[in-house]
Amino acid sequence: MVSNSEKYQKINNFWFSGESLLRSGFYRQSVYNFWVVLRDSISTYFDKKGIDYSSTAELMMLVLKDEKFTDVNSDLSFLYTIGICAEWDEYMELNKKQVAEYRQKVKSILNQINPSIVKTDLQHYGEIVTEIKRHLEDAEDSRNQHYFLAARYRKYKMSLEIMIAILTSGIIFILTSSAFELQTSRLFAAPLSILLLLFTTLRYILKFEENASNHWVAAQNYQRMRRNLINWKSDFPDESYLKEAEITVKHYRERITEIN
Repeated sequence: MVSNSEKYQKINNFWFSGESLLRSGFYRQSVYNFWVVLRDSISTYFDKKGIDYSSTAELMMLVLKDEKFTDVNSDLSFLYTIGICAEWDEYMELNKKQVAEYRQKVKSILNQINPSIVKTDLQHYGEIVTEIKRHLEDAEDSRNQHYFLAARYRKYKMSLEIMIAILTSGIIFILTSSAFELQTSRLFAAPLSILLLLFTTLRYILKFEENASNHWVAAQNYQRMRRNLINWKSDFPDESYLKEAEITVKHYRERITEIN
């Protein structure tokens, strides 16, 4: 059973495809997409009313009998005929103006069925802008966390190196100083040697330098991602760049996943 949200998603996908084909000059294919949007929207309308039908022709008969569509019956008949021809007649020729008029008639009827059933380019562009802002916030937070962790691991490494240097110097001083007898030197040097061994082992096990470097690299990657996200609006200033913006935001989404 297909949910309403899935139906609406399919309708929107066909609508944006139709607009993209229209911009690219594929007029017949564009008309077919707009026709599918109208057909599926009408289908959803009658599904909600619990009315069954077995074919598109039967669906159109339901439309002609429904009071909601009385004022647009002639337009619906026209749109149905052109849509079917666009689907099956590969030699059908249409120009940009004709397709734009077809699109407008479809949009007018959609507004009558359900004004929110198809998102406009501006609405979809707004959703992409919102997603970009969300990615920007995530990139900034992640960058700051990785910079903080890189600094912390470097601080740990420095503290450990200082302790190792102090212990090494202390052992050398005790063993070489004439102020200590041999027995006394061994007594003091032994625990210091154990501590030195412990700290040296921890240096290799905890890998503070490696962890610091990994976090630093991650922070740099997030910083580059952040710059791209900040400049995104300059590359795609409005909804006329919708298709390019869609491709780019998907790339950013995948890139952030890779960094994570």
